[in-house]
Amino acid sequence: MWEARWMDSDRTAQALDIARRAAGFLTVHEATALAPDVRVLDPGSVLIGAGVTVLPGAVLYPSTTLETRDGGLISVASGARLGPGPVTIVASAATVHVGEDAELGPGPVTIIATGSDVVVGGRARLTAGCLVEGPARIGSGAQVLGPVS
Repeated sequence: MWEARWMDSDRTAQALDIARRAAGFLTVHEATALAPDVRVLDPGSVLIGAGVTVLPGAVLYPSTTLETRDGGLISVASGARLGPGPVTIVASAATVHVGEDAELGPGPVTIIATGSDVVVGGRARLTAGCLVEGPARIGSGAQVLGPVS
């Protein structure tokens, strides 16, 4: 009985990996392999796309999504914290840069860059429901608190 459950679990993991790859994201194993340099706190709930660079020292909390489309790029600098709370960054034909020691969260944070770049400066804080749409440049040390678009 245990072996049958293990085999089902293995098939489920393979199916999830196929779905993640088809959607342009790293597999759970690939996300896990970023550790210990990048602290991915729940690799099963973190989605990291192609065209994403996460530097050592960054922390990715559960429910972080870093998605690139149409040649978009996302870079997350050392010491940046994405979460707690759902953090979604989508770069479509644009670039998003999250600076050193920036904090996105707690609470939901969404950054959308469609054809226009977004820069979040070092030590900037974005929290509690903020939505940033490109083009945007949030300076170093800036704070965007609450439900602001």
